[in-house]
Amino acid sequence: MELRRQNKKALIEEGKTKRRNTYRGKDITSYYTDGSLYEMISNGRFDDIYVGNYINANGVIWLIADLDNYLYSGDTQFIKHHATIIPVKPLMNLGINETDTSEGGYVGSRMATETLPNLMASDGTIGKVFGSHILEYRNVLTNRVSETNVNQSGGL
Repeated sequence: MELRRQNKKALIEEGKTKRRNTYRGKDITSYYTDGSLYEMISNGRFDDIYVGNYINANGVIWLIADLDNYLYSGDTQFIKHHATIIPVKPLMNLGINETDTSEGGYVGSRMATETLPNLMASDGTIGKVFGSHILEYRNVLTNRVSETNVNQSGGL
């Protein structure tokens, strides 16, 4: 019995790997509409979901960017199966804050304190589409930026 369970898990992981590494570009809006998209994601099998597939909801095309990319990561392991879904086009065109500077880092920005929370709210662009299916995970975010330190990203 244990061997069968291990084999089943191996097949699921193998199938997920294929889906993560194969760009398909298929419209899967029907799965979103009938609710089966969330079932396929939460059970970790991702039946018929591939990177590059997309849904059209509330006038926005949403692209499957990755599957389980945060699974088992973080200082407190993230253990929920998930899909990373991004809009194909920008949802808006705003600076990180009113002055277009990096003062306060991301944590102190308008983007973090107003823009993203408004998009995620139940009446926001993202919240309307994904609602209670939005997952949160822990991440390290900047709260300041030094204008005198050397840029380590390769830029000038």
